[in-house]
Amino acid sequence: MNYSAAGKKVLKAIATDILIMRPRGYVLDIISPIPSDLAEQELANRIKTDLKDEAGIALFNLDTPEIREVDGIVWSPTLGFFLLETKGFQIEDFKAISLVAINYARENHRRKYGHKPPPWKGAKATARKLASYFDSLYFGRRIFPEAPEPRAQFKDLHIPYISFAVFFPFIREEEFRDRFPQTYPVLEKILIFKDSPLRSKLEAIAHALAPGDKKKGGGDHAEALRVINEYKRKVFRFAPEEAQQSKYDWERLNRLENTEIQADLRHLSLKHPAHRYGYAGTGKTVIGLALLRNLALGGKRVLYTCFNKVLASDFRRWNRCAGVIEYKYLSQIDFKDIHQIITELEPFQLRVQRHEEPRDLFSKDDFQAHFERVVATVIADGGYRGVYDYIVIDEGQDLNDYAWRLLEHLSVDGWNTIMSIYGREQNLYRDAPSPFLVRHANLAKKSSELPEARDNHKRRNRVFKNSSATFLFAQSMHDHFPNDKTAGQFIARYLGKEENSDDDFTFTKSGSFPYFRFHTGDASQHFRRALKHFHRLLTTEKLPHYGLLILVPFGLSRNKENNAYRNLAVHALAEMQIDFIDYTNDDLRRLEGSDSQVRICTFHSARGLEAHFSLVLGLEHIEEVASHTNCDPKKLAYIALTRAIHDTVVFVNHSKRPTGPQIQTYVEKVYSALGTDHKFFRSA
Repeated sequence: MNYSAAGKKVLKAIATDILIMRPRGYVLDIISPIPSDLAEQELANRIKTDLKDEAGIALFNLDTPEIREVDGIVWSPTLGFFLLETKGFQIEDFKAISLVAINYARENHRRKYGHKPPPWKGAKATARKLASYFDSLYFGRRIFPEAPEPRAQFKDLHIPYISFAVFFPFIREEEFRDRFPQTYPVLEKILIFKDSPLRSKLEAIAHALAPGDKKKGGGDHAEALRVINEYKRKVFRFAPEEAQQSKYDWERLNRLENTEIQADLRHLSLKHPAHRYGYAGTGKTVIGLALLRNLALGGKRVLYTCFNKVLASDFRRWNRCAGVIEYKYLSQIDFKDIHQIITELEPFQLRVQRHEEPRDLFSKDDFQAHFERVVATVIADGGYRGVYDYIVIDEGQDLNDYAWRLLEHLSVDGWNTIMSIYGREQNLYRDAPSPFLVRHANLAKKSSELPEARDNHKRRNRVFKNSSATFLFAQSMHDHFPNDKTAGQFIARYLGKEENSDDDFTFTKSGSFPYFRFHTGDASQHFRRALKHFHRLLTTEKLPHYGLLILVPFGLSRNKENNAYRNLAVHALAEMQIDFIDYTNDDLRRLEGSDSQVRICTFHSARGLEAHFSLVLGLEHIEEVASHTNCDPKKLAYIALTRAIHDTVVFVNHSKRPTGPQIQTYVEKVYSALGTDHKFFRSA
């Protein structure tokens, strides 16, 4: 938010002087300017009148780190902590409403909001993100529970539970109940209407928590105000954020402007299906994003989707910079994984049906069958048809048939307004691509026979991301492991011939092979040494911490043995006071990180990601991980080894059996055959 010098001075005074103990009956402190938006002004007026005798604090239009703008927050020691979303709709604007979707009556609303989750879901998600940020800030979510020491300095700091509600200032409660009698009982506890008593509504929400639950708000006024003062000082931002480069991936954005990338799209027709395929790191995704960028510049509503939740989150962080004038088009692009889209469109009756059985009784097949039903229902109902002018489907090789049917439905002209991207060697969950992907690719190939659409079907050969040596070594593991002899011959055939090309590869960058560190037992010492080296390198070269990617075999689980590599990374980063986001935790995979955070991912969730440097822990578990997820271990290794633009360091415990010794023997013999000296390190 931009404030005048006088406003900043007032806020500074508030921060240092005003937040002291108030006697009961003191007028609620509003410590931010009143909004200019009419609907948000109504919220501010209601808070000032209905809560005027409540000791506490209200804030509006908050710009919090890594979280989109919050319309309003209200806190008091008696009511609790509330995040309030405001929507200025009239009752006539709605055709149908459920817990998970809104069908808008007006065409402009359908185009603008039809693909988005309803405001109560958005408010809930924002409240969870804000709570997660508080927890990370004060208790160090980055610190694993076995290390309580960092919590000590904040042991007395109270982290209140954040409730949420949605305010409709121009809709009366009675007319909403009459128009939507089935939905009203489900939503009445989280909706506040024009004629709703605000205090009573907030009290009802607070009472939904267990009686006496300390998370509600706390009773000590002075202590609670001290807590809010800490939040205000360290969390809520009232001034413009610092340099944009600190929160924005300028390097990747500049790649969208690349003349060669734009040339790739020059003869692509948007009236026919488009398709790109190729190996890892060949720039397929960049082509798709450049296309969406061009369309968004023209005001089109476009979608980027994929199977991988972490990959969608990785691109979603671009949206945080949509306020930068030259990249305003980013607000026109939605980045969502396919199952997020399906869940957002899930009809209310099907959601109720799914929750009749506990989640832990739902098998993988049950979920697939449920997704099938959701998609069939949405398509049969006809809702959301053609809400996107164009769709790019990344890593389409693992999308199921129901996903393809839904995306065809969502695209304004079906297959003709879709680009599919097929990553060779990266299909983990399907033995063969969906017939829909094959059909779409064939249609694109046929379209490429037309002069105006000759670029609609293309293979990407040029390696943008990986160095030649890294890519070839990963490819050798995919094609030849554990046969080191044929692997060495394969690499030798291409290595050092970057200027030549054939039907498969065209290289543009030389570089080193992955560095292998073989060890027995704990890899802690060696990992910390490598982490310090790359952290120093990122700092020296002024690269974002997002440029370092740490890969581990297992996701966060109750199995302490499986958590060993993840814990090693977490403790080392915490020890060095390096911020990070832990994508091994499935609950965090849809949270976009910031450029100041190192990413920790599983081998599976790394597909499609890129980084300047990567550290791979536990490669000896590749067969075990692959067997648990029913995928090809060679393909999983290929993905883990092809994430870095520059250097990759792999830590392998060669005391593990049976995979470890095979990897060690394979690496040593391949490197020896190539005469590359020692590209791996031994440890005693």
